[in-house]
Amino acid sequence: MKELGIDFLILRIKSNSGEIVLLGAGILDILTQYALAERGLLARCFCDNEEAKQGKEYCGLDTISSAELIELGPEIHV
Repeated sequence: MKELGIDFLILRIKSNSGEIVLLGAGILDILTQYALAERGLLARCFCDNEEAKQGKEYCGLDTISSAELIELGPEIHV
């Protein structure tokens, strides 16, 4: 399998018009949000199955349910 570098992956995401949704609203997901933002990739929201987190904001992003994620359509990067 070809090794995919970070620059290649970032270009691939930027070349697609789909928005980024982070699956989960935990510590690693928040860290991922910061790492993406430093590379110019802004996430739309978090998606978490824990009902207590849904409808709340973490690090400036809303948290949605998996049902709401499906409504965003197929162009989303998860």
